Amino acid sequence: MTDFTPNQKTLGAILFSRSGEVLSGSFLSESLGISRQAVSKNIGILRKTGFPVFSIERKGYVLKDSEESLHPLLLENEIQRLGSSGKAWYFHSLPSTQKVMKEFAKKGAPEGSLVVGETQTAGKGRTARSWVSPAGKGLYFSLLLRPSLPPGCVQLLNLLAGLAVCQSIEECTTLFCDLKWPNDVLYGNKKICGILSEAATDSDSIRYAVVGIGVNVNTAITEFPEEIRETATSLYDISKKTFSRRRLLLKIYDNFIQKYHLMLSRGFDSFLPSYEERCSTIGKNISLSYRDELLYGKAEGITKEGALILYTGEERLILHSGDVRHLR
Repeated sequence: MTDFTPNQKTLGAILFSRSGEVLSGSFLSESLGISRQAVSKNIGILRKTGFPVFSIERKGYVLKDSEESLHPLLLENEIQRLGSSGKAWYFHSLPSTQKVMKEFAKKGAPEGSLVVGETQTAGKGRTARSWVSPAGKGLYFSLLLRPSLPPGCVQLLNLLAGLAVCQSIEECTTLFCDLKWPNDVLYGNKKICGILSEAATDSDSIRYAVVGIGVNVNTAITEFPEEIRETATSLYDISKKTFSRRRLLLKIYDNFIQKYHLMLSRGFDSFLPSYEERCSTIGKNISLSYRDELLYGKAEGITKEGALILYTGEERLILHSGDVRHLR
């Protein structure tokens, strides 16, 4: 992670706002109120961090943006262009984006902030599972929220995120994915994305929530551990095409934030039909691990609180969490 100075952030914002234009050193100098030498020095520092700004001899500087770049200044300007006041942090390697974002949350990071990792050494899934994170191939990020919701509503963030991921994959690739309750995105019964929402709560409210999303984007099947090759897939594995991770990330971010604000104002009810339509768990015979008990039955639907309705043959149970397996 690089800490950028205010001048470097302002330079980044100006170059981003006029991407593709050659901006003279004197224009940037006047815009920032610093010398041309200071502009040149700060441009040099930005370039060393991977910011795609280039010098044109005797003319100035130009941002030649690439959809492949996950540079934090590009991401931060992109999400702020979408109306967010969030910040963005990028790490070449980190234990998990969830762990780092929770630390930033405790320090007062604003809602809508992003932590993105190129690779994770201890990526987290549900029930203490690990998440395989090949460098440069997938999307691994966490999003910070500060919702006015009671603690029991954290589950709804998983469901919203699943809808946003499905919609975004379809918009970026035309591939239609479905959902396995509560937090997996599937393509052809294989997992393409995992979602993990965690929250710090008081007795009656959520102080902050962190939604972690991992998407297998350009990962070849041979890059997965052998033990998960039968159950995992990637956008590349399905289509044999590579996709822009940044474009997909920003689509997910935008779609999720829009749904999130609608949910806060209207409740989850308005999303329930869309979720049930996408949820391949509904109508299936399943097993569900819940509080050290293994339950069997037919998934009949989802409640407006995001809980699963399970008919065991004797009773209907309302389950707010659990590890689901679709039975054939």
